[in-house]
Amino acid sequence: MKLLTITACLFVTILLLASCKQECAAPPTIVNRDPNGTSELQLTMRDMYDHFEKIKEAVIAGKDVSEVEVFDHILTDTPTEEGKNATEIYKAMAASYFYAVEQLKEHNDQASFELIVDTCMNCHKQICPGPMVKIKKLYI
Repeated sequence: MKLLTITACLFVTILLLASCKQECAAPPTIVNRDPNGTSELQLTMRDMYDHFEKIKEAVIAGKDVSEVEVFDHILTDTPTEEGKNATEIYKAMAASYFYAVEQLKEHNDQASFELIVDTCMNCHKQICPGPMVKIKKLYI
């Protein structure tokens, strides 16, 4: 009887180990970075972030940043959610951003750069809060 019990336990253990090995060998599931799809506006915002990371370093180094890119197509790029960049609040936030870019071009200083980051944060507080964690990294 003992031998039968030990044999059964061994058999179950081998089956469990074999099934575990198959599960462990399965390829990892790829998590979709953009569960809602990727839009033109989303790609532009990523380009903006990359651009302003470089501008941040230039501002810190005291270099001229008067050639900062405006990204005025944020008003016409297709958003992830249709019509989101056609609202009056979005247009007002974009106008604030454009003003901040002009201030940076004119003054070439940290305060003007931080004004740009503030306008990005304020817009994302109202419209799309997800990227705020990343945008905060732009502050000097």
